[in-house]
Amino acid sequence: MRGVELLVKRGPLLLLGCLALLLLLAASCAARPAPNLEEQARDIERSLICPICPTDTLDVADNQLSRDMKAVIRKKLAQGESKEQIIQYFVDRYGEGILTAPPRRGFNLLLYALPFAAVGAGAYLTWRLVHRASARRLNATPAQQSGEDAAKLAQYQDRVRKELEDYRR
Repeated sequence: MRGVELLVKRGPLLLLGCLALLLLLAASCAARPAPNLEEQARDIERSLICPICPTDTLDVADNQLSRDMKAVIRKKLAQGESKEQIIQYFVDRYGEGILTAPPRRGFNLLLYALPFAAVGAGAYLTWRLVHRASARRLNATPAQQSGEDAAKLAQYQDRVRKELEDYRR
């Protein structure tokens, strides 16, 4: 009974302490600062491909056009536009080919689905080939084997018989 009495006495204090801890955790999660403009700009630059050098994203490209595009990104961020609005501005201007990842809609869905379909088809074909080969091997009789295979088998069987006879002596 002593434990119950202790819980009744200190229960409200324990509950108050837990609530205070939860409030502190909630406040620390909510107090995360928003990413600054430079971080947002770099994130957008990593989402776009340089039109002049299509192997580079905008954040690593170093030519006049990429510098101009970076300036436009920073200007639009300073004006309060969102990442999606800025990316859409460049898509409208240069087309979807400027995106590092094609949008998941329409014909572009094939780009995402085709690798999985190819792996599935390859696995199925491999299974079918292995299954057929093993079924043929299991169903084959010595009479169905080629003459060369039969000759090799006969040589092997003769060798095994000789070795067994030598072993028994």
